[in-house]
Amino acid sequence: MVFARTHNNRKRSNKVNTVLRPKNDNFKAVEKELGLKLGNLTKLTQQVQGIIKKQKEQEATKKAKKVWNVNEIDYDNGVEEDADAIFKALSNSGTSTSSSGPNLLKEASSGNLQVDDLTDWANPDTTMSIFPKVHSYVELPTSIADQLDDAALQSIASKETANWIPVIDKLYEDPSCLQNSSSYEAHVLLRSIPKVQRPAVISKFYEIAKESGLLDNSYLYNDILSCYNKMDIRRSKPIIEKLYKEMTVEKGLKPDIFTIGVMVNMYGKDRNVNGVRVFLRKIEELGEHPNSAIYTSILQMYIRMNEYESAKEIFDTMKFLSLETEPTSRTFSSMILLDTLHDNVEHGIDLYDEMKTKNVKIEAQALLALAKGCSTRRNLIHQGWSFILEYYSLGYPASYKLMEIMLALSARDSDLNFARGLYLNIFETNTKANHGILTPPRAASLKYLLNAYYYFQESMVPNSVTDTRVRAIKASSLELMNFNFSDKAPPMLPVRDLSFADNKAAIFEEARALFNYHMLMFPDMVSEQIMEAYLFVLAVHSDTKTFLEAWEKYTYLENGGDGASNDETVTVEEPKEEEKAKENEFTKKDDDNEKLPVEKELDKPPKRFPRSDRLYNACMHAARNYKDVKFAQKIWIERGKYRKTPAFQKLDAYTQDQLDFRFARAMLSCLVETGNAVDAYQLVLSSQNRFVWTYYHLKSLFSLCERMGFVTFKTELEKVVNRGARFIRRSQR
Repeated sequence: MVFARTHNNRKRSNKVNTVLRPKNDNFKAVEKELGLKLGNLTKLTQQVQGIIKKQKEQEATKKAKKVWNVNEIDYDNGVEEDADAIFKALSNSGTSTSSSGPNLLKEASSGNLQVDDLTDWANPDTTMSIFPKVHSYVELPTSIADQLDDAALQSIASKETANWIPVIDKLYEDPSCLQNSSSYEAHVLLRSIPKVQRPAVISKFYEIAKESGLLDNSYLYNDILSCYNKMDIRRSKPIIEKLYKEMTVEKGLKPDIFTIGVMVNMYGKDRNVNGVRVFLRKIEELGEHPNSAIYTSILQMYIRMNEYESAKEIFDTMKFLSLETEPTSRTFSSMILLDTLHDNVEHGIDLYDEMKTKNVKIEAQALLALAKGCSTRRNLIHQGWSFILEYYSLGYPASYKLMEIMLALSARDSDLNFARGLYLNIFETNTKANHGILTPPRAASLKYLLNAYYYFQESMVPNSVTDTRVRAIKASSLELMNFNFSDKAPPMLPVRDLSFADNKAAIFEEARALFNYHMLMFPDMVSEQIMEAYLFVLAVHSDTKTFLEAWEKYTYLENGGDGASNDETVTVEEPKEEEKAKENEFTKKDDDNEKLPVEKELDKPPKRFPRSDRLYNACMHAARNYKDVKFAQKIWIERGKYRKTPAFQKLDAYTQDQLDFRFARAMLSCLVETGNAVDAYQLVLSSQNRFVWTYYHLKSLFSLCERMGFVTFKTELEKVVNRGARFIRRSQR
């Protein structure tokens, strides 16, 4: 039954189709007629769309003049991307000129169109090109787009390859070409240009706006000022000052909070505190309050000036003043970096915890700065690795800076094998990236590697042993070690584990070979800091003789001032060029030309460094480890001569006192370590009028006096400590 009913329905359907189906010729005619109607409808739609676009642009211009005073600040890289006018209210007030199909038809039926508006569509003589007109990737106001030819539009047809210079050049050919445009439309044009290209076209844009009479308000001036503010301060400062004078004095336009923000940022970049204060007073005259961008500009100024306490004060003001001035993620990162640079990583960690509490985005720079700061504290190494792990978990990319900070952490963590692997991997990566040309890591990486040899202790348990995540990173690094990536690769022992028992000699020999290798291959890379790090390695892994050989070979004492005697054996002066040449003549052999290039390099005199306070401290550290009082006394005498050199005398009195006090503490530590209680006691008593000795400084000496039964010494030392405490209390009032 079902089959029969279905079959009958099919027959009935076929009959209906036969009746309704026209003949073949009639069908083609209908199809042609419908095609013509569809084409006409499409043309009508395009025409109506253009008319509505013009109407909406005119309405937007009228609205713009009424709400012209509302700005949104978009920051650049200097101060959260520096102030750049966007005009938020104008952008969101219905001024968009784009329309969709349904909206277009709805507006077309509202009765706003006139018959004359359809003349072009109704004219049969109107022709259409078979090639579509070139359009820019961003929609420009009609009054501006009409001034551009296909060549100019073609240069901005794609967002990825857009070049706005030909566009501005085309408009610049007739500087008054925008006289029929509004200043808001000029703002739209400038805002359409990517920020990186604005500095290249802003001077011509200014001329166009000026000739077209569009510079009749402060808001387009703000656009131009912010563009110039993205340039180098030495170039932009005189231009910005001239434009500000033109705006306020010549044209009598009143600056707003945005204008003042640009000026504060400019003077902040110039480190001009007085200029910043002048414009802060102008904010008060306006009855306004500094916003987050202005506070950030001031904070960045103090960061550039290295005014740490002032920067902290501004940052705290931003936090507690209002929600509108709450620091952004970038501002938090800047403050954390400043904390790290001033050895106050604890404050940076507090800020990190605050960011977590407030759900502020943790930037990559903040995590790296915190990890770097933790590498200077043995008790914070685990915390430093947690920042590295969080960096990975947030998906931030691996970078050279990341590898370098991991190297610093592993060095302080007594993880010598990890540090070796990281350094070798960086070396190989740099070389491959430079097309096989031997390219070492930065000098900072070499310093961290030498620190790894210095800090290594077999009894220490690094985080790569206790933390499985750090262990995985270390295993990957060691797996990638390629000791022979180049025939001139650094001279590391071809083993991944150099920290096995009874291997102290191997550790020292590798460190010495690496230092000599860099002195030979990359002498410009070796600085005073590298020399200091190497001397500390010698201080813990060698003896007095080896240390003195390096001291004499790589350092020299500059000619001192009054009272410097030339007969002291401790004085080693840099040889003159004539003496070097004479010495080379005596040592020259007949077969000199037959020497290998490496042998000739070894014959060259080594790079030498003038002895400085930091190098003398390394010597005192060595004397303490060697328990060699005579060596310490010898260094003490020579440093007295060094104090008469121009290098030391040009320092201010406060810095000289600080350096002297640090060296005196190092000498005291050496005397206490060797059990010389009498000499240590006399050192403190003789310098109590110059230095403020506290119990913290003298704790080890108190303990030594108790063990040796020097009751009188202890009583006198307590008087010295009390005297220092009174001085500190008076200075804090």
